[in-house]
Amino acid sequence: MHFALAATGAPTVHEEHHFGDVGRGPVRLECLRVALRLLREAVS
Repeated sequence: MHFALAATGAPTVHEEHHFGDVGRGPVRLECLRVALRLLREAVS
């Protein structure tokens, strides 16, 4: 899964994560955790 975050005046952040064969539900939760972490880091 690829995640990216872009903001005016800040460098674009890109991360690639591999979650393995854990099923759709766990992958969705991990994607949410990554996205929220990226947002939290961007505003702090």
